[in-house]
Amino acid sequence: MSEEEKVLSLKTVIFFVIIICVFALFRFFFVYNPIDSTEGELAYFGKNTGAETMYAQNDTKLMPLSAYIYRAAFSFAGENPEAVRKLGVIYFLLTAALLFMAARTYFGNVLSLFAVFMYGLYQNTHAGGGLNAYPSYFSQIFLLLAFLFVAELEEGFENADYALSGIFIGAAFLTMAQAVFFIFVPLYFLLKREKSNALKHLLFLTAGFFTVIIAACIYMLKEGMLAGFGRAVAGQFSFYGTAGIAAVLPVYLFGTAAFVISIIIFLFKKGKIESFPVLISGICAIICGLIASIAGEKGPFLTAVPFLALSSALLLQCLNLDKDTVKNGIYIFILALIIIPAHFYTSGMKTYIGLAGVTEEKQYDSLNAAEIIKTSGAKSLAVTEGCREIMFLSGIKPAGRNFYDGEADIKCVERIDSEEHNFEGDGLMAVTKYYMIYGRGVRNEKNK
Repeated sequence: MSEEEKVLSLKTVIFFVIIICVFALFRFFFVYNPIDSTEGELAYFGKNTGAETMYAQNDTKLMPLSAYIYRAAFSFAGENPEAVRKLGVIYFLLTAALLFMAARTYFGNVLSLFAVFMYGLYQNTHAGGGLNAYPSYFSQIFLLLAFLFVAELEEGFENADYALSGIFIGAAFLTMAQAVFFIFVPLYFLLKREKSNALKHLLFLTAGFFTVIIAACIYMLKEGMLAGFGRAVAGQFSFYGTAGIAAVLPVYLFGTAAFVISIIIFLFKKGKIESFPVLISGICAIICGLIASIAGEKGPFLTAVPFLALSSALLLQCLNLDKDTVKNGIYIFILALIIIPAHFYTSGMKTYIGLAGVTEEKQYDSLNAAEIIKTSGAKSLAVTEGCREIMFLSGIKPAGRNFYDGEADIKCVERIDSEEHNFEGDGLMAVTKYYMIYGRGVRNEKNK
């Protein structure tokens, strides 16, 4: 990148602000969408942070930092689902700014803006979980910060840069454990740079990462949560799901194609070698997403979305569209206009928007079930894994350690798996479209 392209013009800043504001406003359209089970579980822990610790009284495989992020959202916007969605908008703006900074390290103004545009398009897509507030979404900021600190070292502060990169990968790990595999990005930089300082930089990188992990473990031990935290980490690597990459490909079609084509170009040594770290970061982020998907994580490939956006810009750089000229700007603008409708069709966003976002009937039905339970006068509630948002929405605490254990006053299960559970001593109290609600001591024809 030439010295002229490194200059950030006012025109570029204006275009950047316009792009992120358009996508932020688009995201606001869905701010009142109800939360799903994963978000509900995080919301429950976020709401009760301080009142009851996350792993001491409940078993979960969710990592702790996301719950504290939810807690921050509740502190500013109230303990309601809308706070979670508004947090998602703020996170989008912050992540887009970091992505622009990362893009500027390797690309000129036009391609950097294109990367931000692609990120906005992919992140605000329903099918990939981009409109939800999943742990994989929160990990993006930490992974981008880890990338930024090692992508361009500050002279005289190299050790600190590697230590900070390790710290942010540690923070990403506490958000979504599979993000730990992003550690290969700073390791790549270590191998490619001056070998004489590699060992020292490795020690600082490792120290930064383990400082965060050890501090978290000390806190967990103090709060009586260490064993539960260990079980959560183990659960993050219990591979019982499927990768589901075939279903994700249409969602991030252009980014995935750009990523694959860029790999082919670099294999034939036609790409700019100084931009190769963009490809490495994409590979590592996709690996994080694949492992998270196999472990059953919601929206697992959100970790890779910023780096797929960078890969889109990388492909155009490989096609010699990296100069900040009017002609290249027009070409890229036309490409963006073509990508928008194509993406809306391939990702399913056209159908989703046509239904005004009301495609998750089950999430809306959770509001009905929660209202029934809230007005029942029950003191304790048991819920199955697929309806944990009802715990948060109803405001009633669990009777046992695993959300469904214990002698709860009310049990709420999904209708699809109601036959798998034992309701001895409980009578059917209410039925909604997706849930069956049982109450202790309720009398009916099945429980006399």
